[in-house]
Amino acid sequence: MISSKDGWVEIMIHGIDGVGQGQCPIENNNPWLVLYFLSFLLLMGFFVINLFIGVVIENFNKYRMEKLEVKIDRQKSQRQQALLDTELLDTGELFRF
Repeated sequence: MISSKDGWVEIMIHGIDGVGQGQCPIENNNPWLVLYFLSFLLLMGFFVINLFIGVVIENFNKYRMEKLEVKIDRQKSQRQQALLDTELLDTGELFRF
């Protein structure tokens, strides 16, 4: 719940008020836990954003590499065809019926 930022304030308040197991909560018992919760939210927010950006960039690079491979294959095919045409022109078999 904290990393999704859904209802984190209530969890933070319960954490601040907490004393120990089997004891009644005391209001604002440990206000320093606010720093923990806020730093956790900030760090997890950056982590999730970086994870999302990493996945997007990885997929973009994969797509780009696939396109580059297709382009290289096409260029190889065109070179082979050009060499074949040149050989046929040199032997005169291109226009032979």
